[in-house]
Amino acid sequence: MNLDNLNRSFSKLQFGGKQRIRVYRKLVSYLTNGVDLIKALKIMWQHASDDGRRPDHPTAIAVLEWLTAIENGKPLSTAFGSWIPDTDRVVISAGEAGNLPQALENAVFIAEGGKRIKSTIYGGIAYPILLSTIAIGFMAMFGLQIIPAFDEVVPKEQWTGLASYMALMADFVNGWMFPLLGAFIGFMMTILFTLPRWTGKLRVKFDKYPPWSIYRLLSGTGFMLSVSALVKAGVQIPEILRILQKGANPWFFERMSSTLRYVSAGKNLGDALYATGYGYPDMETVRDLRSFSELENFDDMLEKLGREWLNESVEKITKQMNVLRNLSIVFLGAVFGLISGGIFALQQQVT
Repeated sequence: MNLDNLNRSFSKLQFGGKQRIRVYRKLVSYLTNGVDLIKALKIMWQHASDDGRRPDHPTAIAVLEWLTAIENGKPLSTAFGSWIPDTDRVVISAGEAGNLPQALENAVFIAEGGKRIKSTIYGGIAYPILLSTIAIGFMAMFGLQIIPAFDEVVPKEQWTGLASYMALMADFVNGWMFPLLGAFIGFMMTILFTLPRWTGKLRVKFDKYPPWSIYRLLSGTGFMLSVSALVKAGVQIPEILRILQKGANPWFFERMSSTLRYVSAGKNLGDALYATGYGYPDMETVRDLRSFSELENFDDMLEKLGREWLNESVEKITKQMNVLRNLSIVFLGAVFGLISGGIFALQQQVT
């Protein structure tokens, strides 16, 4: 791999959803104000490269590649290449012959929806992890250093009240905490491994409970946003399902392939999702899709459902994250209470 290819690959890693949304919006602004596509990309390259002084900026590299491809006769969706997801590319491709700015807006809708729900998950899980880490850190510090020092003054066997429970905590820290912590981390890594890979009837039952239910909500959001944008762009349901299958993980592929099989047999999208038995993205949404799939304004109803699904998913995930946060607060409070109460009881016993 030469230096240019290496730089291009590294730039792709840096060109994430935030940068993609910014590019789409700039293109929409230029196009709706009468600036042609090639001129718009030239202006964007000039700005991204700082008037040519930083041609190695990720956005500058991307825009120059797109500009070169378009000047060679390729459409924008093809010029984007692997810089954008397949769903974005298909949405944009469907609108190139008609309303490109609207197609780009649809791509923004998909990207922002995914970004919002991921932010909800990451933001919701960060605080419980922080509190739990603090609690475990205090347990380790007292169990390994402070309590053994007290043990030299008054043997633990003579401690009473909360002090005796603090001694049990120290025994737990020295004997079981780290092996159990390692086992818990291994268990969580196993769960994370199963999220995109585990398939079958048993997985359908587990999809009702966290963390598998959270993964289903996250995936379902991407599905609803993508389908609504693609239908609005004029793409047929069978083709949408084939697009979503490309590069899909085993869990998602199982649901899309089964749905496509029923759609190919003549069922509408809602009936096909219901017939799979997976309850994907969730049963309430499946019932709504069954009701609306045959209506003339299905594309408008689907867009409304997609937005409602996004808001409801954020609410559901927030509630589940709040439970996790409250448990971590209780855990930290219990550790602090045990330690402070134990030390106070021990001081009284010593004096």
